[in-house]
Amino acid sequence: MDVIPGVSKGSDRPKWSKLNSILKSGDEVVSYRLDRFGRSAVDVISNIKDLMKRDIKVSILSPKMSFDKEDYFSQFLLTLFSGLSEMERNITKERQKAGIAARREAKKKHPELLLSRRPLSYAVRKNCYGLYLSGLSVFEIRQQVKKNHDLPKKPGRQTVYDIINEFKLTEKQKEDVLNNLH
Repeated sequence: MDVIPGVSKGSDRPKWSKLNSILKSGDEVVSYRLDRFGRSAVDVISNIKDLMKRDIKVSILSPKMSFDKEDYFSQFLLTLFSGLSEMERNITKERQKAGIAARREAKKKHPELLLSRRPLSYAVRKNCYGLYLSGLSVFEIRQQVKKNHDLPKKPGRQTVYDIINEFKLTEKQKEDVLNNLH
């Protein structure tokens, strides 16, 4: 289905709209997970019930289940698992926010965390910053650095951001950070 982050309506999801428009009575929609049918329990239930009204069968691979408008037990499971999917999504977003906040707080207390986590040579780090100054996106910087320095894999997104922040520090701040490392 779609990989549009955040809560969205079906009309904001072009691939879902396209799929929905070509489905006809007697078709079957197979999805790996139930949460692919919407971003909230209400969306999931609404979208699947709409498909069932149009006599379109819905099958989920993980956990293995299918939904039929005649089967009341599968409709109960739809409601239950939709709620669980939404709860899981909310917990994941909550943990992500907490992790980001913890990293920001740690960087304030320990400026050495501003330095790149991945040990890259000064030349590679300087090249990253130069590419940043030339206006390339972080995605493009990662690709270019891998190619320029024949690295086995692209540096991580956070590594590139850390390098950019490292070079933004003044010389005095850099000296303080490096002295605190020893």
